[in-house]
Amino acid sequence: CITSDFTYVGNCGSGIMNFTGNPNTIGGQPITSWEWSFPGGTPSSSLDMSPTNIVYPVTIGTYTATLIVSANGCKDTIQKVFTIVGPPTAAFTPTSPCLGTTTFINDGSVAQAGDSITNWNWTITDGSPSSSQYQNPYIIYNTPGAHDVTLEITTQSGCKDTITQQVIVYAPPIANFEGPKEGCAPQCNDYKDLSTSTDGNIKIWQWTFPGGNPGSSPDQNPHICYNSPGKYGGTLIITTEYGCKDTITITPLVTVYPWPDADFYVSPSHAPITDPVFSFSDVWSNEVVQWSWDFGDGAPKNTTDKKP
Repeated sequence: CITSDFTYVGNCGSGIMNFTGNPNTIGGQPITSWEWSFPGGTPSSSLDMSPTNIVYPVTIGTYTATLIVSANGCKDTIQKVFTIVGPPTAAFTPTSPCLGTTTFINDGSVAQAGDSITNWNWTITDGSPSSSQYQNPYIIYNTPGAHDVTLEITTQSGCKDTITQQVIVYAPPIANFEGPKEGCAPQCNDYKDLSTSTDGNIKIWQWTFPGGNPGSSPDQNPHICYNSPGKYGGTLIITTEYGCKDTITITPLVTVYPWPDADFYVSPSHAPITDPVFSFSDVWSNEVVQWSWDFGDGAPKNTTDKKP
């Protein structure tokens, strides 16, 4: 009594099968004859140890190969069932992410009917993780630029396909702007956008100015007025043509001062012509730092003293 075995390849797509027999039995006895039968194949039989180029229709179908081997007058029969299927097609669509955001890869692979995909093997250059077996993986990249991603798919019948594509990771823009830092109410400022982008043009400017008029603007260089004294901040969010964003907030952005109230009193209110001397004192706002007096025909005629 003897026992033998054989292997085969080629059932994925081409319809051309190659069978490999063994020169010896599993027990080590030399095999003296091989009788193959390939129902549905062309040719349908062979006496070779390892027949090749057995052609089957390139449509999904299940076939049986039979091998009868002889050794020392004993025979053994081995049968194996296999399915001819078309090859799968590997495909995927990555998002084009901005640096620091998550990349989503959407598997778009297609398998032949009746031979579903059972394994996804991803190799991700420069990404984290560097490999994955999920159908639709998420990836983080730490550097901008083009990065290779390779997908190998395997179906339930062992058929495979591989595809390599690039994921483009864009550098985010850098938001920045400038404008006047102080003034007296009402204070109107022109703010100048100084933002930069190395990947793609900036397409959207979103300004917010709490307490300003208007309080928001989509303009690249907005004109904003402040009608009341106080300290005010501002925020700019920019977005590139690839959807990458950056935000800058400056607080305080501008300080708006009230106008001073000019007032004074004089002592005495009356004086004789023989001694026409008067003292002047301020009753104006505390923020006043400069005075300019004009006394008409007095002496001195004018001065910048606080209390002349």
